[in-house]
Amino acid sequence: MSRVGLGGRGESVWLGFFIDYILEQFLPVCRRFGDEGRFARYSEYRGRLRVALNDAGWDGQWYRRAYFDDGTPLGTAAADECRIDAIVQAWAVLSGAAPPDRAAAAVAEADRRLVDEKGGIIRLLDPPFDVMPQDPGYIKGYIPGVRENGGQYTHGVLWLCGPWRNWDRGRGPASAENVISRESWKHAGSRCDLSGRALRRRGRRLRQSAGMSGGQVGPGIRARRGGCSRVALESILGFISRRGRDCESILASPQPGPSAVSATACLMAEQCTTFTSKTRAGSSSA
Repeated sequence: MSRVGLGGRGESVWLGFFIDYILEQFLPVCRRFGDEGRFARYSEYRGRLRVALNDAGWDGQWYRRAYFDDGTPLGTAAADECRIDAIVQAWAVLSGAAPPDRAAAAVAEADRRLVDEKGGIIRLLDPPFDVMPQDPGYIKGYIPGVRENGGQYTHGVLWLCGPWRNWDRGRGPASAENVISRESWKHAGSRCDLSGRALRRRGRRLRQSAGMSGGQVGPGIRARRGGCSRVALESILGFISRRGRDCESILASPQPGPSAVSATACLMAEQCTTFTSKTRAGSSSA
């Protein structure tokens, strides 16, 4: 969305939720160093930010993505294109700024509108950009249904896996498996025209090439695999790191659903770790 708010008057709703999350992590740092003035200022700003996000940011069933400079909302049910966006729904929940009822509604709508089980992808947004008069940026240059523009943008939709676990336990692991299914992971070479151990970055939605990759193996793959490994361990298997070494389960109860989901997560975590170790050993810089 490189041209949304280009004139300096537009607003990003998802970045608002991200800022809220950052402030939550930073406030204890202010207090630890005795900076009470900054702590009070950031706390007050965070309170106002949450009110704005849940006022202008809420569309009735899910959260809007942004506002253009002229005040036109992006990610609204009234639009013909980009009615719903995955990233803002994910961060509304991850930040903790969304009230429980809205968090549950946003996750449910993202699941209903963005998961394409037949194509084996989770769309970044829907419907794709095509002929709308506003210019959201380079994303509109892609054919509708390709890459970010209505296809799967893997590192973006991975963020949805945590909210799925928290708000829809029966559905979460199954939805996560759409992003990183065992078969597409195992046979990535034949399906995505990439090396067999590569995580596809962007999935297409065009009928003749549904699920095929639009990404390439490059420097960013280590970051994607790091995020994918966390999804496998935390959002599917339910483990979190303690003191940087030990892991403990955070699931209140065992996840329902087929055991293949857990098998997929274990395979992901193993291959992510193996790939990252090999690339670190074979390169002189990060």
